[in-house]
Amino acid sequence: DSLGDSRTVAAFDAAMDTMREANSWIVDLRDTPGGGDTNVAEPILGRFLSKAAEYQQIRPTDAPEWVKTAEPHGDWTAKGPVAVLVGRWTGSMGEGLAIGFDGIERGEVFGSDMARLAGGVEDYRLSQTGFPIRLPAYDLAHLNGTPRHEWSPPYQVVADNGDGPDLALAAALDW
Repeated sequence: DSLGDSRTVAAFDAAMDTMREANSWIVDLRDTPGGGDTNVAEPILGRFLSKAAEYQQIRPTDAPEWVKTAEPHGDWTAKGPVAVLVGRWTGSMGEGLAIGFDGIERGEVFGSDMARLAGGVEDYRLSQTGFPIRLPAYDLAHLNGTPRHEWSPPYQVVADNGDGPDLALAAALDW
């Protein structure tokens, strides 16, 4: 659950470098409830892109909607199929990555419905008290227009059955 930690990009790059010769990939987002930052998520997505790609619609409450673009990242591009694993503990930026992989047709998403968070928030500080608050500022959507909180993985499978075989991982490996 470190999609909000700037050190994640370097750690992900280092891990990718150890698997440079891989011909297929699994990105497990099932334990990302804490949200994150596009400055972390976009380089992760970018490792799988050979050219810039639009991956998510942004729908502000007070401005025209627009589309986020991810750029290629790193000195090489991961080739081959990508399976993305998601579930109820996939939240916020994890959800954004999942719909991004699906929307740009760079990954197949396996699992159960995600946290279904309804959009992005912005931080504000109350002028009289200095207390911070977070308020909804925009909705997010798949490139096909489906609101992120209504989108479901195309490959529905139990994401985490607790004790027993990992059914989502098994489905991805069988794919």
